[in-house]
Parts: sequence; structure tokens; C-alpha cells
Amino acid sequence: MRRWAAIMVVVATCVTACTDEHAAPGATAPTVAGTDAAMVGETTTPTIPAPYEPRTGFALSPKSYTGSDLPDFLALIDGNADILMHAGGWTELLQPQPSFTVIDGLAQQQGLDSLFVLNPVVAGAAPLTDASRGQLVTALREFLTAHQPAYLGLGNEVNKLADDDPAAFEQVVLLWAEALPVVRELSPDTKVFVTFQYEWLLGLRGGWFGGVEVAEDWSSLDRFPGADVVAFTTYPSLVFDDPTTLPADYYTRIAAHTELPVLFTESGWTADDTLPLLPGSEQEQVSFIDVFATQAAELRAEVLVWSFVFGDQIPQQQFVGMTLRRADGSARPSWDRWLALRG
Repeated sequence: MRRWAAIMVVVATCVTACTDEHAAPGATAPTVAGTDAAMVGETTTPTIPAPYEPRTGFALSPKSYTGSDLPDFLALIDGNADILMHAGGWTELLQPQPSFTVIDGLAQQQGLDSLFVLNPVVAGAAPLTDASRGQLVTALREFLTAHQPAYLGLGNEVNKLADDDPAAFEQVVLLWAEALPVVRELSPDTKVFVTFQYEWLLGLRGGWFGGVEVAEDWSSLDRFPGADVVAFTTYPSLVFDDPTTLPADYYTRIAAHTELPVLFTESGWTADDTLPLLPGSEQEQVSFIDVFATQAAELRAEVLVWSFVFGDQIPQQQFVGMTLRRADGSARPSWDRWLALRG
């Protein structure tokens, strides 16, 4: 949902500055002999599921990319995350020093896994063609020669694209088929996916989307064969007034539509009580995390990422208040609640 700006050259200079800083197996009960030697009984205890311990993280969201803001952001999440996420245009890989390479270096220095989402269709960019798809695949090959992120998305919110621009969506499907073998060849341990905008998928088109509700549509999940996981972006405060009114199966229904592990690559709820539409509060933000965590545990989602630590780089009004830290840098109550998910 967020349209990340390209990371400025100053990020590269921060790389040096920021440096340094289960399942319990089922047990079989012994055979018990009764008084009748011919009667032998055997029982087994059920397998105890492993405790739910999701991998949690944050999108790259410092106050700015100047001064000490980036090092301060990295210090703030140090020891509080497993994953650093960045979503950006696929064409960033065509730059002499792509932001993805810089951010991968930052993640490694912090002991974090990288979760990257490449968006091949961005506002203002030329439409995808056979030729431009080839350029993007070549750029991906060069990137993966030196970088092997833990998670890699090859399209962002593709179900929304399918409705907004069906021809562009079909190009992304073709790009997926061409790019997936490259990832398998050069970075076989990387988990590959595309993301789906969850509220849009459920047909919730009111609120900040500005439309009317339609029937939910899961069909786009079937257009990307070979994915290792299924990933979603979710911002229910765009369409809901109160997190406690989210249906009890709001997220758990995903299990009825896929057997793949689930990632939430972006999530958020607004704490801004001044919004002209669907205002929120800090308490609502905490309540949403509680609801989200409960359903994610039932779903056993593999990854949970909160999109905004700080909001100074966010242009859209409806997202600015989704931060876990206030404008003065102090922690909202949601900050500690989110950190608690990591255990």
C-alpha cells in the first residue's frame, strides 16, 4: 500500500556509520500388559504443537535519511526484530547503487533477515513490455549474484493491480514466470512470493478506498504457481472504525484458501484521532495488535511486519498516524505491545 520513495544516496554513507554497533515430539507410551497375556494395549500421546513464535519486524521507516536519524532507527529496532522490510520499485535495481543493496547491508549488520518486495508497476513508470520485462529480470539476476534475501516478493498488491489495470497484471504474471527460475538458480534458499492487499481482496472498498463493498475475490492467489509463501498487506483502519469489530475469522479465513505459510509484509492501524474519516486512537492501535496477534497465532503466520516506526516520510494522511512512535520520538503504548509478540 505504501509507495516507498527511493532511498537517497545518504543511506549509503550511513552503512559504515551504523556498523556495530520445538516442536515437542509426540511420545509413544510403553506397551502395557494386562493380566491376560493375550491382551496388549498401546496408547500414544498426541503431538504437542510448538509454541507459536512468529518472526516479527519493521519496514525501514526512520524519521529521515539525514543526520543521525537512520542510525537512531537501527539502534531502536536492534534486538527487537527478526526482519527488516523494504518495498520499492523493481526499477531501483537498475540504479548504480540500488537501495536494496544498501538496505541488505544494513540488515546484515543488524543481524536481521531482509524481506524485499519488488514492485514492477509503479506510478509514473513506463508500462511493462516484453523488452522491459527482460531488463528487470537481468537486473534481478545481477542483484541476486551478490545478495540472497531471506524473503523476496516479485510483485506488490497484485490483486489491486488486477482490478485497476488488468493488462499490467497479466504482464506481472509473465514476469513472475520469467523471474522465478532466476531466484531458484541464484538464491535457492530465498522464499519467493507476491503480495496481495488484504482489505481489497475481501471486497472492502469503502472508507479510505472511496468505493463500495464487493464480493471477496481470492482468484489471484492461483495466478502465481511455485510461490513458497503467500503474503498480504493489511490496513483495516482504512475501512473499519474499531478493531474490536473485526470478524473473528478476519485473518484466520486465509487458511481456507491456501496451504502455504502466511506472511504479513505490511500491517498497521491508525492512532490519529484527527483524521476526517475513520479516526483512530492509541488504544485502538493496541487493541488491533491484540486482535491481529490472536488470529495470527491461530493461523500460525510465519512473519508479521509493522509498516511504520516513524511517519515523517509518509505522504498519505491516512497512514501518518500508524506509527509506533510519536512525532517527538516517544513510544506509543503499541510499541511495547508489538515488541511483546516476539517473545
